[in-house]
Amino acid sequence: MVEALGQWGYQWAAEQLQPDNLDAGLLMWFLRRRVKVDRLPAARVTVQFEFRGADKCCFWLVLHRPEVDLCLADPGFDTALCVTTDVRSFTRVFLGHLGITQALDDGSVSLEGRRDLRRAFGGWIGLSPFASPRA
Repeated sequence: MVEALGQWGYQWAAEQLQPDNLDAGLLMWFLRRRVKVDRLPAARVTVQFEFRGADKCCFWLVLHRPEVDLCLADPGFDTALCVTTDVRSFTRVFLGHLGITQALDDGSVSLEGRRDLRRAFGGWIGLSPFASPRA
């Protein structure tokens, strides 16, 4: 029953990706819970997310195995990777409608930082439990 309700919610959300239904903070909270900590590097990595056009545009994930902390203000660590996107595009990635590789290729998501971290980023990002993973 709970899984069916979740699937219904996923399908409803997929059809309703309107600007007033998108929230960067909620997306980041969901994303924080789905990071694949087993794939993170041993050293702490701070990732800054910049959402173009959002009311609250900057968030940070401090990734230090096995912990993932979401910060609403700069945590004071050096930012190793910066993700620039808009809420709709990254929501589509999280929901599995758009693969991270495709989002990077089409420019809807961009990464700045060390090459090894840019290459690994897609492997860290977990999707919604109801998503159908894409390339």
